[in-house]
Formats: sequence, C-alpha cells, structure tokens
Amino acid sequence: MLALVALLFSPAHADDVVVVVEDAPAQEEAECKEEKSPRISNAKGLHVGLTTEFLPLAPAQHLHGRLIGKKDAYVGIEGRFDPLGTWGGRASAGFDVFGAGNLDLTLGLFAGTAGDWEDRSYVRPIAGTEVAIGGHFEKLSVRYRWLAGLGGGPLDSFLSEQELRVGYRVVKPVHVHGSWTILDPAGPRGMRGGVGLGIEVQL
Repeated sequence: MLALVALLFSPAHADDVVVVVEDAPAQEEAECKEEKSPRISNAKGLHVGLTTEFLPLAPAQHLHGRLIGKKDAYVGIEGRFDPLGTWGGRASAGFDVFGAGNLDLTLGLFAGTAGDWEDRSYVRPIAGTEVAIGGHFEKLSVRYRWLAGLGGGPLDSFLSEQELRVGYRVVKPVHVHGSWTILDPAGPRGMRGGVGLGIEVQL
C-alpha cells in the first residue's frame, strides 16, 4: 500500500496532474481571447438603407437594398427620387473579384427605368455597368462606386454616377454613413454633386 501511495504522488505523476490542470485554463483563455478578438466582417447578408442626398436643386431620397452572399456576390435594387430633377430605379447583380474578405473589388451590371419630373413623357429604360472598390472592417467601411451606361445619346444623362461613401457601425446591425455623390441628370442641368447622410440596417 505504501508503495502504491508513493507511486501516485511521485514527481512524474505530480507533473502529469499539474500539466492537465494548467492546460485546461490555458485552452479556455485562448478560446476566450479568440472570441473577443476583433473579427473582420465580410458584411454578408441583407442590407437595407435610406440616404438623403443634398443636391443643388433639392434633396433627393435614395433607397437601396442589397443581398450579399458568402463570397460577396450580390443582387440589389435601388431608387432615387429628386422632386425637382429626375427619378430612377434599377436592379443590379455582380460579384467580388477578391471573394469573401475585408477588401472588395466588385463588378456588376444594372438595368432599370428613369425619367424627368418636368417632362413626364421622357421615360427611358437604362442599363449599364457598376464598378466599386472598398473595404469593411470591425466598425468602419469605405467604398467608391462608379456607374457607367452602355447606351448612347440622351440615355447617358441617366447612367453616369460616382459615389464615395464612409460608414460606421453604431450598434449591430445599425450603420450610419456619409457620402459624396456626383450625378449627370437629364436635360441641360449638367453635372451635379452633393453630400449625403444615411442609415443602413445589415441583417
């Protein structure tokens, strides 16, 4: 019996017991740190938002919704309503060249309809390409988007658009953003630009 007790409490066995006891807290601590460490979000899911754009003629309301997949491929729909200028709505689809991650280079196509409030008969189909580059991190996101039309003539006035947007996550899933948008509206008004403020919910 004494020999058995001495064997159980020998230095070798004591070391084994200490190792087992110390490994468990260390593993739990590592898992806890991993859970608390900042994770880069690829912003996948449903994004729905509203932006008020302060254009020179009048504030415009820009509604937008986008469904983003695991590899940052997307489908979306958006519309802009300027009470003293133009209105337009379009659907789009595209993909991220880099795939899932914090850096994005998206290529897409869009199609829709646009018109002028002053000339109710001037309603045209629109189509074009969309290119965007940006990044999204724990709380901050940045995106530059450029839209260019495939059509010619008067359709070009609905198809040229540039947007720089900076967003910030207030609380999950609510984000706020500021933007600078340059448009080429219908008619002789020429290139217009304005700042925007908006809110977006990411589900």
